[in-house]
Amino acid sequence: MTENSDTLQTRYRPNTWQGIIGQEHIVNILTGIVKNKAYTYTRSYVLAGPAGSGKTTTLRVLANAIICDSQQDGAPCLECESCKQFAIGEYADYIELDGGQFNKVEDIAKLIEIAKQYPINSTKQRIILLDEAHRLSNASWDSMLKLVEEGNIRTIFMFATTEGNKIRPAIHSRSISLQVKPLSVTEIQKELIRVCNAEGLEYDKQSIQSIAYNFNGRMRDALKTLDMYQRSQGNIKNIELKGDGERFCEILKYAYLNKQTEALEALDTMMSRTNLGEVLCNTISAIYCYPNNLVSGIPEAVLQSTKTLINKQIRKVIEAYMQYKPQTY
Repeated sequence: MTENSDTLQTRYRPNTWQGIIGQEHIVNILTGIVKNKAYTYTRSYVLAGPAGSGKTTTLRVLANAIICDSQQDGAPCLECESCKQFAIGEYADYIELDGGQFNKVEDIAKLIEIAKQYPINSTKQRIILLDEAHRLSNASWDSMLKLVEEGNIRTIFMFATTEGNKIRPAIHSRSISLQVKPLSVTEIQKELIRVCNAEGLEYDKQSIQSIAYNFNGRMRDALKTLDMYQRSQGNIKNIELKGDGERFCEILKYAYLNKQTEALEALDTMMSRTNLGEVLCNTISAIYCYPNNLVSGIPEAVLQSTKTLINKQIRKVIEAYMQYKPQTY
């Protein structure tokens, strides 16, 4: 389903390399590929990483840069006829597909026929972007591998996936395969503040911090939440979203105060919905770094109270956690 073009997450979706946040290592590589026209012989790209971290957006910018009539240092100019057609989804030699809906062998067979043909624009490349690529069936991957290996030399394939391990090793070996990192809370906070300022939205620091921390590296979801509050209350104030770090702080308090029932119930709830070990590491790090390092995004009051409460008992709490066995397992 196409996103509403009037939502914040769509309106502020980057269309240039400069707008892509936190992925400098990838941007540098892809910009160089475009500048040197290396895409003429490197015809397959895989971007893997967390949901909402910018994989598809990055590949779209790459596609736009490749088809641009007047590339500027490896970036799309956004002003030529090809860029204008690309922006409104009417560039004939760019095809974007959803792996969840386009994963039958007969679907790939149609794609093979398209890929065998030369692009409509005789001087450009045809680009096929497959989103959610990990959802292809095994039979579909058999056909796709053959397509990547033997397709028309003027056809470029791009794969975006949240599960890079499910992409065939043979595809990885024939592709420029890059890992997109999750965005930090600080990076998300800065972008949310930029959007608020651009929209003329009033906000308070605590609300921005709460949204950024709650979505753990997922910019798209953070912007969706910002959009929801903009539409519902007209500002970004007095928002308190409880993230996993805050929940774990509460569990530590329960454990220290010997409220075993409350602590175990909270642990059982978290075990069913998150990577508790990762939450533990991030939370303990945040507690020990406070007040010198607040990049974790856990509210200052929560960190201060938790650190004061468990400062001398943290080792016992960690040991108790390591021995914990969920009652529901």
